[in-house]
Amino acid sequence: MRRVMAFVLLVCVALGVAAIGQSVVQTGSVQTFFNKGGDNLRAEICDFIKETTTRLDVAIYDLTDSEIIQALADHTDATHDIRLIVSTEGGGGKLETDACALLFACGVQVKRISNMHHKFAVCGPRVLTGSTNWTLNSIETEANNLLVINSLNIANSYETEFKRLWGKATPFRQ
Repeated sequence: MRRVMAFVLLVCVALGVAAIGQSVVQTGSVQTFFNKGGDNLRAEICDFIKETTTRLDVAIYDLTDSEIIQALADHTDATHDIRLIVSTEGGGGKLETDACALLFACGVQVKRISNMHHKFAVCGPRVLTGSTNWTLNSIETEANNLLVINSLNIANSYETEFKRLWGKATPFRQ
C-alpha cells in the first residue's frame, strides 16, 4: 500500500499537480515578462489597461509612473469603470497623491489603504500581477516581473481579495 501511495505522489509531483487535500484550480494561459530580460513592463501594463472592456480593478502599492497614470486617465469614461486602491505607505509621497487626485478628477474611483503591498489588476477573466510597482524605478531600474493570467477561477480569487480591500479602504479626499 505504501508503494502505491508513494507512486501516486510521485506521479502527482511529476505532473506538477499538488492536489492532495485541496481542490485543483484550472488555469488558462499565463504570459511572463521580465524587464531585465528585455520586456517592456510599462507597455504591458498600459496595454492591459487599454484592453479593458468594462471594469478594471487595481490594487497597487506604489503608483507614480506618468505613462501608466496617463493610460488610466485616458481609459476612464462612461463604458470603462476603474476602481483603484493605492497603499498609504508607498514611497510615492506627493507624486502619488497628485496621481490619485488626477485620476479621481478623471472619474476613477480611488481609495487608500494601509498595510497593503499588492500589485495586481483584474479585468474579467484576466489578471495582471507580479513584483512590479507602477513606478519609474520599479520598471526601469530594479529587476521585476509581470504575469498576465487568463483564468476565470484565478481572476475570481483576485476579485474576492480586491472586494475585501475595497470594503476596508478609505475614499480618496483631495
